[in-house]
Amino acid sequence: MSAVGLIVAAVLTVGVLYLAFVSARWGQDGTVPERRPTWLGPDAVAVAQIVTARLLQERRRRGLSDPHPCPAVDELARHHAFDMATRNFAREEDPEGEDLGGRRHRLHPDYLGRLWEWDRVLEPQGPSTEETLLAELFSEAGLAELEERLGSEQVTTIGVGVAVESGRCGVCVVFGAHLGTLSKIDLGEAGVGGWELRGVMAPEVSLGDIWGRLIDSQGDPLARVDAEPVDADPPRPQDFRLRLGLDGDPQGYKAEVWVEDQLGLRRTLR
Repeated sequence: MSAVGLIVAAVLTVGVLYLAFVSARWGQDGTVPERRPTWLGPDAVAVAQIVTARLLQERRRRGLSDPHPCPAVDELARHHAFDMATRNFAREEDPEGEDLGGRRHRLHPDYLGRLWEWDRVLEPQGPSTEETLLAELFSEAGLAELEERLGSEQVTTIGVGVAVESGRCGVCVVFGAHLGTLSKIDLGEAGVGGWELRGVMAPEVSLGDIWGRLIDSQGDPLARVDAEPVDADPPRPQDFRLRLGLDGDPQGYKAEVWVEDQLGLRRTLR
């Protein structure tokens, strides 16, 4: 055998011996767990599911229909629950002072409707289950705080966010009077001729409920404009548009979209 072959054989032999040694020591120094770890915290997905189920149960008990889904409201709830659990606070305003209205404007500026929020951060002192957390959340005091929203016919959508971090369980419930979603804003030629806003109505809203107006730079409202249907093939009955006429410079103007007597959205036009 050549010198190179002897070197290769020696290297392979040393490698086999090392692997045998490691295998023999595996687990003896305590680095390998001998049993499955015990999870002392709740499962966030399971908690969200049972909180949602309990909210629906309470609404049905009050004779109200189930809310329709709204991804924007779900995301707002999940976002704030994670923030509360991670940074250990339990209120609508975050440590920087941003409230639900600020988060809505930043994350979902095209949401039409009103929003309310209910927050909790639980810190179990020992092993907990989804059921024990549910009992703590929906205690007599907890239900009393929720009563106004649980019994409100204005609430048409509910978002539930749950996050578990460092033993803390953050729960955020966002109640929404969802009226629709703004999909497009077009400016007239050279800023003259006004604005056209397009959107999609929520299931409970009809075209005759929607109207809009411009607010000038001094804060004074201009004339009311009723919504119109959008020509489309095939027809999309939930689509609407608002033609907010304006002759002049739109700098500093705001657009408002209303559904009957509820302000759904106010946007600064640029």
